[in-house]
Amino acid sequence: MPVAAGLLAAAAVLLWVGGHRGGGAAHSALAVLSLATVAAAVATAGRLRRLLGLVVAAVGVVAALAAPGSGALTSVLGWLAAAVLLAAGTLLAATGHRMPRMGARYRARPPDRARIMWDELDAGRDPTG
Repeated sequence: MPVAAGLLAAAAVLLWVGGHRGGGAAHSALAVLSLATVAAAVATAGRLRRLLGLVVAAVGVVAALAAPGSGALTSVLGWLAAAVLLAAGTLLAATGHRMPRMGARYRARPPDRARIMWDELDAGRDPTG
């Protein structure tokens, strides 16, 4: 997960810079999408995370097709960001089901029967009845 999140953050930075260098609103929108995908990848698990990876990879392909901008630097940043998005999406789609899920280590424990009985006694109730 850290690698995919790092790639998505890198793509967001590249797109943000490209948007301010003349790439327009499309680059800025893709930058926000990349950051939102980091949160979505952390919050999802299993098949949904794999589907998210496929969507990000598709966005990377579309971004590559739309990469030519108004200047040489904008075009290079667009191509690089598209490649990074494609890599992050492919990584999520291929290994997303094996990545840890948010809150997985905080699973509910079964209730402690002895503790429940003591609580009942403290409350003045018969725990056996």
